[in-house]
Amino acid sequence: MTLHEKMLYHPIHPVKFLTDWGTGLAALPLFALHRLAEALLAVLPGVFISLLVPYAQLEPLKASRFGQHISSHMTRQVEVIRLLGYVAMACGAWFHSSWMIVLGLGGMGGWTYGILNRRH
Repeated sequence: MTLHEKMLYHPIHPVKFLTDWGTGLAALPLFALHRLAEALLAVLPGVFISLLVPYAQLEPLKASRFGQHISSHMTRQVEVIRLLGYVAMACGAWFHSSWMIVLGLGGMGGWTYGILNRRH
């Protein structure tokens, strides 16, 4: 498996997935309290886990249904939408705006579109 493939599939590894969602959600109250440095530190574990990607065993994920979905749907544009989704959530927390948080959550989760639709 090439490094490019590992970078593509690593976000769906259970450890990376749970770390990103857990730390991302944990940082939102810190953003709401305007504790920017602490909020940014809270999301660092996800970055650290990403550094371990070259050593991860990702072939089973590539062969999974979710992996097949990722291979055809996870483009750079979708990655940008995911990032902007989290930025919208962080801004929503900062400004205490529920609609921004919901909008950002939709952007972050939108890349899963089609996973349950068997026609894709």
